[in-house]
Amino acid sequence: MFPSLILIKRFFPAFISFLIFIFSLLAIFLFPSFPFFIFSFLSIFSGLFFLLILFEKETKKFWPYLVTLFLFISGTILFLIFIKNNSLKVITDFLLIFLTFLFFEIIFRFLYEPRRYPIYSLENLSSVISLITLFLLLSSFFAIKTFTNFPSFVSLIFVFLITFWISYFNFWLKRLPNETITNFIVSLIILELFFTLNFLPTSFYINGLILIIFFFTMINLLKKEKEAPLDKKTIKEQVIFALVILILILILAKWR
Repeated sequence: MFPSLILIKRFFPAFISFLIFIFSLLAIFLFPSFPFFIFSFLSIFSGLFFLLILFEKETKKFWPYLVTLFLFISGTILFLIFIKNNSLKVITDFLLIFLTFLFFEIIFRFLYEPRRYPIYSLENLSSVISLITLFLLLSSFFAIKTFTNFPSFVSLIFVFLITFWISYFNFWLKRLPNETITNFIVSLIILELFFTLNFLPTSFYINGLILIIFFFTMINLLKKEKEAPLDKKTIKEQVIFALVILILILILAKWR
């Protein structure tokens, strides 16, 4: 491979992160309108598509990672639109840039600098990003339901499809049996909870956190069950942990 091409690939993580940073800041402070929001999506999508071309055939095995990353970037920008506090917006934006840069950097090391690649770092980071993605998107759809006239049934379809993908992705990461019926049931439970939480006087990000706790608990138990038979102690620990976090969130939450 030509040294110049390797050099381009080496600086691509910083380039795409900078591009996302600029578009997200513009979307936050200068053009918070819907047309610019679409333009941001298209620009980011183009950047990720360019990444596929740049890494040539090597990225064929990375497409699930890139789909999840695209959802993460899209979810962050959508979430930023509904945050009123500018300081929180900037913090969220920097988290987006940091995780995006880290993701591309790890992919580069995995492909071209294997000696510098921390084992399982791509899988672990992607698992974290997938959970953050689900939180951002679910919270955003709660906000859309509250603040806009966006059709409810369309939101429900998106919630189901996104949850299905994140569920599928988590099992795929661990190379576990990935049954459609399991992902369907998990998505259906989250969809029903999403519909129910719309009637509670809680903020959109609190609702998102509640759903993430349910999702995280279900996925953890299902992954453990696929790896080895579950025992009562493991189930009890997972359920108690989830209940404690839920209670803390509800106590500390701001009610509308």
